[in-house]
Amino acid sequence: MASQDELSDLRNDGIAVVYIDVERIWPHEHEYRMAAQLVTDADRASLAGFHFFADAKLHLGSKLLQRAIVVSVEGVPWSEVTLQQTEAGRPFYDGAHFDFNVSHQAGFVAAAVRSHDHLPVGIDVVSTIPPPQWGFNWIDDFQDVFTKNEYAFMYSTDHNDPVSALFHLWALKEAYTKALGIGIVTNLLSIEFRDVVLLSPARPYTSATRLFVNDRPMNWRFELFRLSETVIAAVATPAGNLPERRSSIKAWTMREVMACARR
Repeated sequence: MASQDELSDLRNDGIAVVYIDVERIWPHEHEYRMAAQLVTDADRASLAGFHFFADAKLHLGSKLLQRAIVVSVEGVPWSEVTLQQTEAGRPFYDGAHFDFNVSHQAGFVAAAVRSHDHLPVGIDVVSTIPPPQWGFNWIDDFQDVFTKNEYAFMYSTDHNDPVSALFHLWALKEAYTKALGIGIVTNLLSIEFRDVVLLSPARPYTSATRLFVNDRPMNWRFELFRLSETVIAAVATPAGNLPERRSSIKAWTMREVMACARR
């Protein structure tokens, strides 16, 4: 069973990120079915609406991580956790003294937690492999999302990887707007990221990114890190009184989830 110290990592003066690889922890359907017994009847019913099993796994992983976070940070018994959503679909726990956000894609579910104050945090998980149905020159179809400077970065000869650069920028914009609680429904051209560093096996983490809104620098912290060779995540939060150290980033399995569920 996971120790109290491992679970208390979510309660610190910085940002904590936990993630699960649903394909690894539930390689067979019977393991997934057992895990589904830990969520509410309504959540289990919603799982039946997914056409693809992979999508149902991601949805279940998200529900479990959200409940586990509330248990770990607030000390609420698992059976008493009631999660809600804003009109924009952002999950929250009513009366919480912390903020959290979740994201899932390509077999990974990740959650970012800011537990020491009431400032927001956002996270986005992105596959750096474009969907096969996207056509030729699809990168140029995002003129309403990325600024001219961001496009210049995409096509920079410094890295010669416009596809990866686009997905790095997309993850950053998603994480930022999710932290604000608005999603990708604002004027994205007013939001510009600079000093973006592409992740690689030699550089699996970076916090160099800077944000400008309407060309004004903003005091926010952004972290990018690799979950696998083709999946990355971005975390966004106001810098505020955050310590300079990097966020705690840990992979969870059903061991940690079960430790929360038994409370």
